[in-house]
Amino acid sequence: MFDQQETIAAIITAQGMGAMGAVRISGSEAFEAAQFLFRSKKGTLIQDMPHYALAYGWIYDGDVLLDQALLLKMKGPSSFTGEDVVELQCHGGPLVLARLLQALVSRGIRMAKPGEFSQRAFLNGKIDLTQAESVMDLVSSSNRVMAEVAVQQLQGSLSGKIKAFKEKIIGWIASIEAEIDFPDEFPVGLVTSVFESEIKVMIQQIDALLETAAYGRIYREGLRLVFYGRPNVGKSSLLNGLLQQKRAIVTAEPGTTRDVLEERMMIQGIPILLMDTAGVRDTGNLAEQEGVERARGAAAQADLVLFVLDLAQGLTEEDLLLLRDLDPEKTLLIANKADLVTNRVLSFEEKVKGFEVCILSAMEQEGIDALIQKIRERFESGTLTAGNEAVLINHRQEGALFQARKALESAQEGLLRGETTDLLSIDLQDAWSYLGEITGETVKEAVVTEIFARFCLGK
Repeated sequence: MFDQQETIAAIITAQGMGAMGAVRISGSEAFEAAQFLFRSKKGTLIQDMPHYALAYGWIYDGDVLLDQALLLKMKGPSSFTGEDVVELQCHGGPLVLARLLQALVSRGIRMAKPGEFSQRAFLNGKIDLTQAESVMDLVSSSNRVMAEVAVQQLQGSLSGKIKAFKEKIIGWIASIEAEIDFPDEFPVGLVTSVFESEIKVMIQQIDALLETAAYGRIYREGLRLVFYGRPNVGKSSLLNGLLQQKRAIVTAEPGTTRDVLEERMMIQGIPILLMDTAGVRDTGNLAEQEGVERARGAAAQADLVLFVLDLAQGLTEEDLLLLRDLDPEKTLLIANKADLVTNRVLSFEEKVKGFEVCILSAMEQEGIDALIQKIRERFESGTLTAGNEAVLINHRQEGALFQARKALESAQEGLLRGETTDLLSIDLQDAWSYLGEITGETVKEAVVTEIFARFCLGK
């Protein structure tokens, strides 16, 4: 754990040249340290400036003028870290910022470690652990939806749900404890029928929240798109078409693709993991059989399946057999090789009701833009995302919530078996503790240190 008694400083703007750069100082000596370097144009001392005040002046290292600057004063506890904070905003040259930071270090200010400002905010009760994690998710957001989820989490969308669960559980525990400790005053603690109903509802609500873990993975890692279908329908050509480079081998010989080929790209700001798979067919070749099994597994785990068929051949019985195992809501039916047919009227539409169809030619790059638009629409429509609800954004949150659910389920089963209330209280306390791990109230110190160590320098 970091030493909170020390005053720390770090460059909080991105590395490299820029119009503006900033250094943040946080701790009990922040104002004094900044006063050594900053000279206000009006001669105002930092200690005399009001809270949330901005001053213009110059930065000196001794008698050496370093730069012009704006100084922002934030008095604790009403700051991000909960401590006295000064931010010095000057020109964004890396040399200027390095000299400014070195001047602070020479006066006893310690350089902040990665995540230390956010960790101090957490330790000082300014944010909980879910909000702290959302800070880094917001910084690293690679698409609009991920950024929106991170902002909602920063505002407490997940914290609010967890807090409501905990308050309900602590109410149950209080009733049980009152019945045990003061049987005369509280002869009846929890009403069994009411408790049974309430705990059932909470488990259902937790299950709904656990389902959002898949959405959180999409926001972090990107949308898994799997090319799926019979051999030689153009899956690899479509992969090359989207990448606009010859990444996959394309031949007329069936079974060319034997393994799952993965490529990453951005589609209109959305992170995408493209997965080309072997053509699915019955084969006696052991290597190809393994490729077919991997293709089926990839399709089962996909966020969106691009089921490719040969428009020149039309919809075959083999296509229909494969489509039976796919979810229409998570599948786009790609009618490929449109360049080989003159009549593009789809005679098989009745057989694929519920599946959205996209006609294109991967080889001629015809219809690729329309496909990209459909992928984006699926991503943002809510079919593949959680909308504006609270979302579990990492495995730590998911794991703790799952354990809380198990503890509640144990209490529910004990209730049905007629166990004594003191035994039920143990399960409820476990559930409360696991929920506390999500927000950081009961999490171990080592876990907290590990989480903040992943943050970038300056946060």
